[in-house]
Amino acid sequence: MAPTPRLDHVGLLLARDEQVVDVARFFTDVLGWTVSGDPAAGYTEVDAGGQHIALHRGALVEAAVTPHGGTLLQTT
Repeated sequence: MAPTPRLDHVGLLLARDEQVVDVARFFTDVLGWTVSGDPAAGYTEVDAGGQHIALHRGALVEAAVTPHGGTLLQTT
């Protein structure tokens, strides 16, 4: 039987700093998880019981020059 992959780190790319703040607030206010860093500066990490979720402002798409978001998954 193959080993089950374990998600070690999940990154959520959000379009704007305000969205980082809103999502960080959800994790703290609703789920009670600890947030470190400064969400208003566009980056923070959430401790989800031994796993981490990074929240950060996404990159710019050069052709359209608009922000985008997405999800990054890292396994161990």
